[in-house]
Amino acid sequence: MEVRRGKFATVAIAVAVGLSGIALLRRRGEQHEMQHDSRRSLLGFMNKGEGNTFSSLPTLVDPRSVEERVAWVDVDHLNYNPIKLEEKVVMHPEVLNSPYKPKLWDKHLDSFEKEWTDQYHKWVMNMHGNGEPLLYEMHPEATRLGNRGGGGHISTYYAIWNAGGSVIDASAWSLDERSNSVDFVDKDMYVDPREHDWLSAPTIDLFGCQAAFHGWWPNAYGHVLDYHLAQVAYLKMKRPPGCRFIFLDTSAEPSKNGIPIRNGQPKGNPLATVLEAVDPEFYSMITWIPAGVVVRVNSNDLTISTHQMLLDPPIMRWGANKYLMQWLASLPYKSEDNIVIYANRILGQAGHGRIMDTDHNNDILSLIQSSMDKYGRQERLVVFDGTTIDGDGTSRRMTTREQFELFRGATTLIGTHGTALANMQWMDLTNQVPNIIEFTIGPYEYQASAYNRNRYRNYFQNFWDM
Repeated sequence: MEVRRGKFATVAIAVAVGLSGIALLRRRGEQHEMQHDSRRSLLGFMNKGEGNTFSSLPTLVDPRSVEERVAWVDVDHLNYNPIKLEEKVVMHPEVLNSPYKPKLWDKHLDSFEKEWTDQYHKWVMNMHGNGEPLLYEMHPEATRLGNRGGGGHISTYYAIWNAGGSVIDASAWSLDERSNSVDFVDKDMYVDPREHDWLSAPTIDLFGCQAAFHGWWPNAYGHVLDYHLAQVAYLKMKRPPGCRFIFLDTSAEPSKNGIPIRNGQPKGNPLATVLEAVDPEFYSMITWIPAGVVVRVNSNDLTISTHQMLLDPPIMRWGANKYLMQWLASLPYKSEDNIVIYANRILGQAGHGRIMDTDHNNDILSLIQSSMDKYGRQERLVVFDGTTIDGDGTSRRMTTREQFELFRGATTLIGTHGTALANMQWMDLTNQVPNIIEFTIGPYEYQASAYNRNRYRNYFQNFWDM
């Protein structure tokens, strides 16, 4: 039995801000002097190229404010017009007929089987059965000019305003400089750019086809795997070859009006870390922007992807797992190994609940190994907790690539509900149907709130039909 030790939850690796430069735009009124020094420092850091992975991107720095750049625009009297995006929800009950539908094992199953089945059917329908995410293309300049009756120049903008949490605000908008009008996307997680003083925000220029996505908990490794990657795969497959992408850099220090925000969220940029590890070609097509930086898309060729948030459960809609499966199947790595993985979750390896008792954990490991011996299973049993041991005996955290390769060779994954199980999506689906056993720990009391809360919120719902 192979043992991999250490803390799983800290796999996210901070990556540098992926921008070739950030322009300082002077802030109007009394805030100008207060923010001038902080923005000069940010520009100086970026121009030093410290860890700048994207120095070759086609970006331009414009040191002028919006007022200076388009002097004929009356920025104090712009007309703001919401573009209200409505998703046409068409329910697809056939998603409930997945051949990978889970089976519940519980010693008191008869007392709540219908309740459990009704609950997860409702959640799976809401998460996966109401269609694909919504794509919206900000109109090319010629179309916008026609809609305005001729005349004018259009500038298209995009920004993500905060870097962590369950609600991430972004804005996508166009400025018609001749008609003094701003059209902005009005939808879940898309807000009026006036709420964040976009006229004074640091700004970069991008060119050509651009596509953007943002979603909840962008700095949490588990949510990046179980939600973000499917949405990113969907957007990637919907845009033409050569199109570039704009994603949030959560490793940058979030700020508001030049003041750092300490929001208690994990540091690092797990989406960048994952994409660089498993699909470097795609990774090279991404511009990573810090929260609060405005992107001006000079070609006006911007597409955004979004999906309405749910109230029950209070999570984002998925609707893109088939694109995730296509993307995962296209990754070239094939494992020659065959292993059964047990995901540890004991004190010292997890810090926010559902901790396994050490003796109970060891009993489960012994049961797994004895069952494998009894039924002649030839796989190795690997205990996963996010670390590996080098040849010199030194223990260290596994890289994202090492985790990917490890789970790629797994025929079976067993573990309690927790972030480690999000790695199930790396299991190779091209020539096998992997086995996954996810259990919930805690006092066995039907009315226990912790037990009941976690019984319904297992990872099988996120990776439905995979």
